[in-house]
Formats: sequence, structure tokens, C-alpha cells
Amino acid sequence: MCYFKYFIFTACGHGIFGGPPLLQCAARQQTSLPSAHTFSSQPSSDLCMPRAHPFQTIRLHGMSCLTCRMEREGRLREAEARLGVVKIEDWRRGANVRV
Repeated sequence: MCYFKYFIFTACGHGIFGGPPLLQCAARQQTSLPSAHTFSSQPSSDLCMPRAHPFQTIRLHGMSCLTCRMEREGRLREAEARLGVVKIEDWRRGANVRV
């Protein structure tokens, strides 16, 4: 098992591994396994499973992952196309609001 930094997006609850391994396992040291970014979608090797380092897990408050932000933007564009104007009340505004 390799240990990586782990980022949690609090707005959507998704998480990703990031950067190079903080601690490499023997399997990774002996072979050329893919980078951490490949692991965020699906591990490609049965030899090495990524793990989050307990002291290197970072919460990104008020942020959504790229996939969730793109889906939200798409829904807003569709609503604007149908309704003409989409108004978001100030008290509902978050970090990912279109201005």
C-alpha cells in the first residue's frame, strides 16, 4: 500500500488522492506503477492499493469537485435556457456560485 495526500471536497463529499506518494510500498518501488491521479478513478494494479495518510487528509470547505461543478454549471445553463433568468438568493450562495 502506498500512502498519499487525500483531498475531501466538503460541498459534494467526493475525494481524490493527490501528488506523488508520501510513502511507497515495495511493489511500487520495484515496478513503474501509474501516478496517484490514476488511482482517483480506479486502481489499475492489484499489487498496490492507495491509502490516505491520516495526517495528510485535507478538507476543502465549501468546494465541489470538478465533476460536480461541471454538472451544476450544466444544470444552471439548462435552467437559464428554459426560464431565461436564474436568480439565487444571497443566503443560498456558496463558494461555487456563478456571478
